[in-house]
Amino acid sequence: MLLERKAQTVREFKEMAESEKHSHSPQSLRDDVMAKNYEAIENSFWKNLSYGEPPCYGADMNGSLFPKDMNTWNLDQLDTMLHRMINEREIPGVLSGYLYFGMWRAFFGIHVEDMNLLSINYVHFGAPKHWYATSPHRAGRVESLAQGQYPLLHRECSEFLRHKNTMIAPTVLMRESIAVSHTVQEAGQFVITFPHGYHWGFNQGFNCAEATNFANEDWIPWGEKANYCRCQEDTVRIHMETLNHRYAPPTPSP
Repeated sequence: MLLERKAQTVREFKEMAESEKHSHSPQSLRDDVMAKNYEAIENSFWKNLSYGEPPCYGADMNGSLFPKDMNTWNLDQLDTMLHRMINEREIPGVLSGYLYFGMWRAFFGIHVEDMNLLSINYVHFGAPKHWYATSPHRAGRVESLAQGQYPLLHRECSEFLRHKNTMIAPTVLMRESIAVSHTVQEAGQFVITFPHGYHWGFNQGFNCAEATNFANEDWIPWGEKANYCRCQEDTVRIHMETLNHRYAPPTPSP
């Protein structure tokens, strides 16, 4: 269950994230964090996912930490095909950056992006993020497995995985011969996810990340077959016929 907390400053959130209640324990885990023993940290996360004080996640916050005059790799000013083809310039988190403040055990559930878009994530500072991902070509098998794992959620919304609050251990997928790749993203590094590629993960401590969506030509077929959640008001929808019309090069005159 996800609960919304009252607004906090970044300083207040950092103090909470680093408090004894939310920081790493026992001492052996603190030692693993200092030694960057990522395998041990990962095991501790899954072992204690349902125990202890629930973590907090400052997610989906409008804003960007990139300088406005930064012309390359600025997530708030990517100017990709998606940005050039859509008139609505202000779609937070899709056409502009979203900020995310994490803490130990704060997770982002298994999901694909709205309209099956690509995404790019950058950790500005703080602890690493641990990512899992599956191939876009295995998305159907991931969805079938998730439906079997969470039948009530699927009954309430056929696109419940887009709610981003469901976790599935990678070992569960691998037992069904669904390959799962994983990486640890440290401060100063980017992670890019592919169209209709399921991804999820967790934060290893207090950090700040920024993310947005983008598109290229290879995304168009994935966007054309994208489903969407009907029970959330902020679901992003793109009229692909209109986008394709704008993107199509002009027919040369005879």
